[in-house]
Amino acid sequence: MYNEQPPNNNEEHQGKEIIHYNPPDEKPDEPETDDQQEGWEYDELQAQIDALPDNFPDAVRELQDSIAPKIAVMSPALQDYYIDMIKKKFRIGKLTIKKLIEDVIRMMEKLMAADYEEEEEELPLDDEGIGELVHQLCQDPQLFKEQMDMVNQLGVINERLNIGLTALAINSCKLPMRLSGSDALGLMNCGLQGAGKSVVLNKSLPLYPKAMYFKFSSGSPMSIVYMKDKLQHRALILEEAYSVQKKTAADNRFVYSLRSLLSEGVFRHQVTKTDEDGVRVPVEIVVKGPMSFVTTSIHSENEIQLDDRMFFTHPDSSTEQTRNVLKRQTELATGQIDEVDEKELLVWKIFYYRLEPCKVIIPFADKILNFLLINDKLPHPARRAYERVLSSIKTITLTYQYQRVRDEKGRVKAEMQDYAMAWQLIDKSFRECLGDRRHKDSRVKLVEVHGPITPKKLAEMDDVSVPAITPWAKQWLEKGVIRWVDAKGNDLAGNELRKAKSRGHAYLAMTKAIRLPTPFQLTEDPRWYVGGDLYELYDLGVMDDVAGAGDLEEDDEEIPDAEIVDEEEQDHGAPGDLTDENGDQNSPGDSTEDTEQAEAETVNAENEDSVKALNGNADEKIKTDDTDFDLGIDLRVPPE
Repeated sequence: MYNEQPPNNNEEHQGKEIIHYNPPDEKPDEPETDDQQEGWEYDELQAQIDALPDNFPDAVRELQDSIAPKIAVMSPALQDYYIDMIKKKFRIGKLTIKKLIEDVIRMMEKLMAADYEEEEEELPLDDEGIGELVHQLCQDPQLFKEQMDMVNQLGVINERLNIGLTALAINSCKLPMRLSGSDALGLMNCGLQGAGKSVVLNKSLPLYPKAMYFKFSSGSPMSIVYMKDKLQHRALILEEAYSVQKKTAADNRFVYSLRSLLSEGVFRHQVTKTDEDGVRVPVEIVVKGPMSFVTTSIHSENEIQLDDRMFFTHPDSSTEQTRNVLKRQTELATGQIDEVDEKELLVWKIFYYRLEPCKVIIPFADKILNFLLINDKLPHPARRAYERVLSSIKTITLTYQYQRVRDEKGRVKAEMQDYAMAWQLIDKSFRECLGDRRHKDSRVKLVEVHGPITPKKLAEMDDVSVPAITPWAKQWLEKGVIRWVDAKGNDLAGNELRKAKSRGHAYLAMTKAIRLPTPFQLTEDPRWYVGGDLYELYDLGVMDDVAGAGDLEEDDEEIPDAEIVDEEEQDHGAPGDLTDENGDQNSPGDSTEDTEQAEAETVNAENEDSVKALNGNADEKIKTDDTDFDLGIDLRVPPE
C-alpha cells in the first residue's frame, strides 16, 4: 500500500523515511509521535490533491487556502514534485501553478515583514474612582467567586463549573515560562449544538482587556506561524474547534503549533524567503508563548496529542437547565433584569490589565503528591493530569497575587485556599482523566462529592435519620463502591474501625478511583470540614455541576428497592426495629459498631456552637466565627 521512499533524491530528505500515499481513497493513521509528523504531512498533502475537484476553476480556492501554503514552505525540489502532481491532475501548464505558488509566497513574506496591528483598547487607568474599586477588588478574598457571579449576571444560567474553568484557563496565560516548558492551560467545552458552550465563553471575555486574549473563528494550517510574539501571555480563543478535529484534513501544521505552544511555550518553523539578490534562503520563524487556549466543539474527539494537553468539560443540557434559560430570556425580554453596568466591567478589565506574570511556588505540593502515592497503581495519564493540577493552583495564586506573601526570591507562595478553589474546578476532570466511573445512586453521589463523610452528616444531607443509612451503607460496602476511612483517607478495618466508630471518627468514602485530597484531608483543620468557616468562605458554588455529571456505567446496578428500607420507614423506625429516643436504631440486623457510631455522632452533634477537633481529644473545641458567606459547595471529595 505504501512505498517507503522519498518523492525525490533531494539532499534535504535523503535518509528520511517518508510514507508515500498511493490509493486515493485511503488515509493512513494519524502519526503517534512528532517524528512521524513530516512524512504524514506529505501523505496528507497528496490525499488533499487527489480529493480536489476535477475542474481547475473549482479547485483554485482550495489550492490557494490550503495546499499552496504547504508547498510554499518546502524545498524547491519538493515544490517541483507537487507542482508536477497538480499539473497532471488538471492538465494545465506548470507556469500557471508556479504563479499561484509564488503569489502565496509573496503574501506570506508580507505577513512575515509586517507587524500585526490590533485595535488598541482605551482603559481609564487614571480614573481615581475606578482605581479605588480596582484596589478593593484586589483585596477581596472572594474575587474569583465574584468574577463567576459577574458572568452569571451577564446572562449565563448556572454553569458555574464551566465559568470557573474558562476563567482558570484564560488566567493561566499569565504564568511565566518554566525551564522545561509552559504552565499555561488548555480547555475545550464539548457539547451539543445550542447547549450553551459558546455562551459561557463569550460572556466571560467582557471581563478581560483585549490585550489579554486573541480571538478568531477558524485557522488555516499556517495561522499561528505568523503571529510571532503576539500570543505571548495571552489566551488564544478559537470559537469552534473545527481546525483541531481529528478528521479535519488540513489541521496538521495548525495543531502541531498549538501543541508546541501549550507544552513548550514556543513554536519554531522553517520557511524559505527570497533575499535581496533573488536567492531563496531559509528563515526561522519563532512564535513565542506562553499561551493558554480555550475553544468549544460539538465533537468529543480531536487530535489525540492535543487532547492529552487540555481539560475537557461539558455544558448542562438537562431539561431543568433549558427551563431556566427560557425563563431568563423571558425576563430579559420583559425588562425585569437590568443590564450590567459598564463601569463594573471596566473594573475587571483594569484589574486583569494590571495583573503581572509572576513565579508561584506551592509549599504543600509534597502533601498532595504523598496522598496520590497511596494508590498502588498510577496510570501514565496521571503525569500530565498532575501537571495541570499544579498549574491550576498556581493560576489561582497568581490571580490573588496582591493578597499573597512572597518568599525571599520574590516568588508568590500558594495558600490552602488557592488549592481549595482549584480543587473544586479540576477534581472532576482529574478523576475522569484517570478513568473514574460515575454512579447515579443519590447517596453515592453525595459521598462522591462530599466524602469522606460521616454517616450522620450523610443522613443530614439526605434528610433521613442516621439508622436509615445503615442498610444502604451495608449494600454499597459489600459492592466495594464505598469504604470506611479515617479523616486522612486511610482505610479502616477491624479494631481500628470499631474504635473510630465509637468515637464518631469513621468516615464513608469512595473506592475504585484516584482522587485529589480535599483541603480538610491535607490540613485536618475542622474549618475546612463541612460547614466550617473556611469551607463556606471559599466555596465557588459548583457542587451541582460536579454531582450531576456523568451517566450510569453498564456494570453500575442500582440496589433494588426491596433491598433498602423505605425512607419513610427509616425515618420513623420500621416495624420490629428497636429505635431509642435519639433515633438510634438497634435492630438485630445492624452491627454493634454501627450503633456505637450513631450514638457517638448524636452526642457530638449536641454542641452546635463549636466544631470538635478531629484528634480524639473530646475536650478540645475550635470555635467557628459567624459568617454571611453561604456559597453552597462542599470542598470535600473521597480520597483514595
